[in-house]
Amino acid sequence: MEQERKKDLIRLTMEEASKAVAEGNAPYGAVLTDKNGNLIASAHNTARSSCDPTAHGEMNLLRKASQLLKARDLGGVLHFFQYRILFHVHVRMHQGGNRRLFFWILL
Repeated sequence: MEQERKKDLIRLTMEEASKAVAEGNAPYGAVLTDKNGNLIASAHNTARSSCDPTAHGEMNLLRKASQLLKARDLGGVLHFFQYRILFHVHVRMHQGGNRRLFFWILL
């Protein structure tokens, strides 16, 4: 995947994180692409606004993508996360077939 496309996807995670903040949630966004960098889905944290402690951006993304793709196994896709990922989310992603994760940290 080209560097410019990666930058675009990171910007999209920031936009998703901004949506989370606007809704009163922690600033976490997530983007899912196929191996060529084509956008599959994006999501953000809704844990506070939905009163659901599992509604982290990454978990919302996994739910959304699984329904869009009508698949439990999300192998072969790439994730871009804003800031950090929680251990239990990483475990769920691994169980869902994802083997390649890209992280970046906003300092």
